[in-house]
Amino acid sequence: MKLLVKHLPANDNGRLLTRLNYKHRKGVPRFGILQIENVENGKVVRTLVLGHDDESAIFMHYDVRLALGAR
Repeated sequence: MKLLVKHLPANDNGRLLTRLNYKHRKGVPRFGILQIENVENGKVVRTLVLGHDDESAIFMHYDVRLALGAR
């Protein structure tokens, strides 16, 4: 599934985590570890996951975006 990649909200700065709506987490709970793959380049990252209300986007820390090759 394709989701719009966005920066984390300001209050999450400095925290190595990803925010993703629960509908896209496949049962992974809050503060669980989620494996995310960029299907366009095959890069994979494991990251701490928390929720977010936006079902159309994934919010990632700069280092997670960089590791996945996402902008």
